[in-house]
Amino acid sequence: GAKMTATLYSNKSITKSEAQRLAVICCCAGPGFLITFVGLTLLCSKEAGIILLLSQIISIALLCLLSRLIYGKTENNQTECKTHSPLLSEAFVSSVSSAVRSAAGMCGFVLIFSIICNILTDGFMISSTLGKCFVALLEITNGVTYLSGEISLEILCALTGFGGICVHLQIFRE
Repeated sequence: GAKMTATLYSNKSITKSEAQRLAVICCCAGPGFLITFVGLTLLCSKEAGIILLLSQIISIALLCLLSRLIYGKTENNQTECKTHSPLLSEAFVSSVSSAVRSAAGMCGFVLIFSIICNILTDGFMISSTLGKCFVALLEITNGVTYLSGEISLEILCALTGFGGICVHLQIFRE
């Protein structure tokens, strides 16, 4: 979402206000992560995963409404979009290259933050629930893995909704 928003804004396909409003909702976890990994794998409950997903969908809807109040109405002066239509081969090569760069960047952030989380939990022996919540604020996958079964579903909803600093830096790089 962040990459698409940045591309649309740089191509002048959307206004700054629209880009800001879209950026607000770009850090959410997907259904695969929430239902399959967190719900089924960690919590042994598909229903818990569905509750996590529905809470994020409701949060996104509320954020969209609030962002309209914060950023105001969309400007009516639409700028013209570039209409360059590349050849299929050019589009394919460009898409694959862009996807690999994005995936490599994402993996790099996850790797670095996973190392930091392991140093905190193993090296500094952070084993308290509060310490594990701090880890979740850094990198959500490690955090929810450490916290599964220790915290309420409401706190888990808040943590997965935030996504972790790792996710925010991935979005920021776009």
